[in-house]
Amino acid sequence: MEAFKDRIGMMIDTFQSYLSILGSKEKSSNVKKSYKTQTLELFIGEGEPYKDIETGELQPACSMEVSNLRNGIESRRKLPIKKYLDNLIGIGFVKVEITSAGTYHLSNLHPVGDHYEATAFIFQKFCGYGNDGRKKYCDTTKKVIKIYLIPEEDIRGVHWTVKFGDISVGETTN
Repeated sequence: MEAFKDRIGMMIDTFQSYLSILGSKEKSSNVKKSYKTQTLELFIGEGEPYKDIETGELQPACSMEVSNLRNGIESRRKLPIKKYLDNLIGIGFVKVEITSAGTYHLSNLHPVGDHYEATAFIFQKFCGYGNDGRKKYCDTTKKVIKIYLIPEEDIRGVHWTVKFGDISVGETTN
């Protein structure tokens, strides 16, 4: 269980750092293309529709719910993860910082068929900067990440793979 929690924490940190790279204007399109691929590999289905582990039914690609605050009013929308990453790559800020605003919390680990599922809660801080180097937008969002722990067998035996599922917004604050 502790090893699983540590692995989730490392994946969340990796995910956050990849997002900052994808939003950066300092990185080349080739670098961003590579990081987009690596980011998608963190998700079940890798950005494509996937077969449900338990039922075998085709599921839509994982999604990322995004939010923003304007005049104290929160708006939200869900995007397929590939579209979200493409939007991040093309974002209008000169610099983007996406960081974890505290530690993550893992809950509700439970067996589902031959695998396990859990929910991770993180606080993600997003800041976008303009040409003048000043912060143009900044918020902190509680993100809710579906986590899959999937057994996979190879010549060495059974090992467990961790994948992200859909990511939704719990709440957004300034």
